[in-house]
Amino acid sequence: MEGSQQVPCSPRSRRQAIRGAPAPADVRRELTTFLIIGVLITVLDIVVFNVLLLGVGTGPVLSKVVSITFAAVVSYIVNRCTTWRGRSRKAMHRELAVFLAICAAALVVNEIPVVVSHYVLGLTSPMVDNVSANVVGLPAATIFRFWAFRRWVFPPLPEQVTEPVREPIAA
Repeated sequence: MEGSQQVPCSPRSRRQAIRGAPAPADVRRELTTFLIIGVLITVLDIVVFNVLLLGVGTGPVLSKVVSITFAAVVSYIVNRCTTWRGRSRKAMHRELAVFLAICAAALVVNEIPVVVSHYVLGLTSPMVDNVSANVVGLPAATIFRFWAFRRWVFPPLPEQVTEPVREPIAA
């Protein structure tokens, strides 16, 4: 049957086709690349945070704001060129603005444990600051960023969104 579209066999693949969801392999590739880059960016973030906190003497919240901001700019450049290289491109200034807005929202997610541990609970050691910033806040912010970047900064190209599969109507 040339020209007709096959209906996926499994209920899961049928739901994905109907919703226009990306193929699981594409999501796995994006997630794997995002996480590898994320590990490298995390190392950069932690190094900058500790240089500011321990070397320069900046407070923990400002140190984290600066380290995350620097890491976000590097992350945008690297992710744009690798993780989402085949996705839709908007004007770079718009794309970067949305990327940074999402990073700002993720910064709030990342800062909550630092503020709570340092200022609410009074746990002021560099070790506690690192745990609250990098063990608690960072994973939560990473999950939020991956979801938000895929949705609003690097959406799929129109041809990457599958059309809903319609079942043939029996005559």
